[in-house]
Amino acid sequence: MGTLKVDTVVGSDGTSPVTLTKQEACKLRCRYNQATASIESGGLNVTSISDDSTGLFTVSITSSMNDAFYSVSGMAGEQGNANNATFLSKQYNQADYSTSAIPVSTWDTTGIHQDSERDSVIVFGDLA
Repeated sequence: MGTLKVDTVVGSDGTSPVTLTKQEACKLRCRYNQATASIESGGLNVTSISDDSTGLFTVSITSSMNDAFYSVSGMAGEQGNANNATFLSKQYNQADYSTSAIPVSTWDTTGIHQDSERDSVIVFGDLA
């Protein structure tokens, strides 16, 4: 058995990223700070994040999902606030999901939307 050592794995064209299709692996990962509107600690498959309003933001996906029925998981936490934040990856109904964007809501334990400082979003599903 041999050893494979690489620094970078790319697609067959030599420049594009390798696509993960029909595999059970995380397809999107990001950590976001709503208070400063910044993506923290890199990310995977995230084009940008828009700060829509207090407690609401949208994650734009680089490589689109196959359909809008992917699984989203996440967490939110508020540093320095007695009311810990809660995370919801769907603002109103399933129609809010799209293959290229994920709406996210965060609020405190009293039910008030708030910007949180530690939001993490993870997506599982098939890429298009």
